[in-house]
Amino acid sequence: MTGAFGLWCAAVVAALTVPAENQQNAVTAAVVLGVGFLWWVVVLRRRLNNGTAGPPNPEHAPPEPP
Repeated sequence: MTGAFGLWCAAVVAALTVPAENQQNAVTAAVVLGVGFLWWVVVLRRRLNNGTAGPPNPEHAPPEPP
């Protein structure tokens, strides 16, 4: 399912950015995707691995007081 969704997103982005009239859209899309990827590499990946981002995980929850 994820692969089909990724292909669909790529097709939509390509259709909206490839024509010559939409070159500014291509630049904007590239910058936004680049910033998002950079944030994922630098910040989000570490937070997800540490368990400080995303939905709460009951396995890593502190014990409840009696």
